[in-house]
Amino acid sequence: MTGKIIKGIAGFYYIHDGHDKVYACKAKGVFRNRGIKPVVGDNVEFTVLDETALEGNIDKILPRKNVLIRPASANVDQALVVFAITQPDPNFNLLDRFLFAEAMEDPQNMRDVLEIILGKDVVLKHLPQTEKEARISPAYRFAKVDVWAKDTDEVVYDTEVQGTNTKNLPKRSRYYESIIDAKLLKPGERDFNKMNDIYIILIAPFDLFGKRKYMYTFEMTCKEDPSVSLEDGATRIFLNTHGENPDEVSPELVELLHYIEHTTQDMADGCKSERIHKMQKRICSIKSSEEVSVRYMQRWEEMEMEKEAARELGLAEGRTQGLTEGRTQGLAEGRAEGRAEGRAEGRAEGRSSMARLIDKLLEENRIEDCKRIAKDPEFCQHLMEEFGIE
Repeated sequence: MTGKIIKGIAGFYYIHDGHDKVYACKAKGVFRNRGIKPVVGDNVEFTVLDETALEGNIDKILPRKNVLIRPASANVDQALVVFAITQPDPNFNLLDRFLFAEAMEDPQNMRDVLEIILGKDVVLKHLPQTEKEARISPAYRFAKVDVWAKDTDEVVYDTEVQGTNTKNLPKRSRYYESIIDAKLLKPGERDFNKMNDIYIILIAPFDLFGKRKYMYTFEMTCKEDPSVSLEDGATRIFLNTHGENPDEVSPELVELLHYIEHTTQDMADGCKSERIHKMQKRICSIKSSEEVSVRYMQRWEEMEMEKEAARELGLAEGRTQGLTEGRTQGLAEGRAEGRAEGRAEGRAEGRSSMARLIDKLLEENRIEDCKRIAKDPEFCQHLMEEFGIE
């Protein structure tokens, strides 16, 4: 079969067959051996391995009429050059996933946020991973974790920011937890007590439950006797920046939630928390970085490209699914949710590769190499090849 690659994420290439189907495919090892990598826009020949799950393998990349290095794409018909305005600087706060991800890559910021929310000391074992993709199988929906971290007690933290109420956050948190849980035990492990404790933390500028609280913490208890706890190690926390019960939470948490919604110097100056003052200095450095500004524009460009691809895919799916009201509504809701969750998806493959490389280096205690890869792209690529990371 032949088709066109319309999206590539974490080693999976999504191929539109020109009719009404999109297949999740892997590239054969022969491409890696030849130093060739499929890119969005490639016309390819592929073999279907599972028609039901829409999975396959890429066999051949057809001749390209052109290819771009960045963003990696081929057979481009038109290119637009977009110039960013530097004055004024982009004015966004920590509820913006881009800034939140950039800020939480600093382990001190991540540690401060977790300690303020949980009211306990947290010592991170690894560098936080932002926009970490979690997927059980290419046949099922993936989840993109805003910030993933693990502490020295092997507790796993998934911290999310959500600007709008998509009306599905409780079940979405359940799905995120289930996908993370599925990867906590190695194949063959029979002792479920070895599963890590896990926190799913969601920060939003609205009250999901209508009780005017800053924090809602959920753990499994017995319905017939609430004093009986399941003690399964899973905790879900929903934080509301518009809470009205400051006497029931720590003053520092209230300050943090207000600061996350309004990440300005004036808001930071009004906080008593020394940790928030230091966090503001680090975030000011991020906002003023030219490199970050470039990434912000790249993210916007990639998001627009993804929206266009989603529109085209939606038309193809709509033609096959019919125009019934229920199906149209389901497609629209699915697309809206996908765009809301996946604004930074264009950066997922690079982020995932870098995260895997950092994990490998930390496992071998190569701390200096971790520092060097941020400044030396050629050395970073060398290490990618050393560990066999795409």
